Amino acid sequence: MQRVKDRQLSTSTKPATIAQLLDPTNLTNLFPVTKFLGFLATGTTVDTKTLVPQPRNKAVEFRCKYGYEMVVYVLARWIADISQVYTQHAYMRPLGVVAMLLGIDDENGSKLSRSLL
Repeated sequence: MQRVKDRQLSTSTKPATIAQLLDPTNLTNLFPVTKFLGFLATGTTVDTKTLVPQPRNKAVEFRCKYGYEMVVYVLARWIADISQVYTQHAYMRPLGVVAMLLGIDDENGSKLSRSLL
């Protein structure tokens, strides 16, 4: 990962055997959450697609309620709390995703937060 003042670059690689089985035109691991937040997920595709809309909704709720963009560590803490609930109930399967939140904050610049889900 390379870090500069106002941007972040993150890369992810996959083994060649898996790459040959997947169609690269519809495969991505980086999902936009807001204009200033991104969500990089590695893991099972189904769990990733289940998890991605949740931070988007939470970020929109936060912006409407407080009038400014959500900070990276606040969203990361919220995702960690949700993931903890998944581990405490027998009827809920833990998500097989490693997530990284990338964001740009007005006060602190670019930030990266990692969460094991």
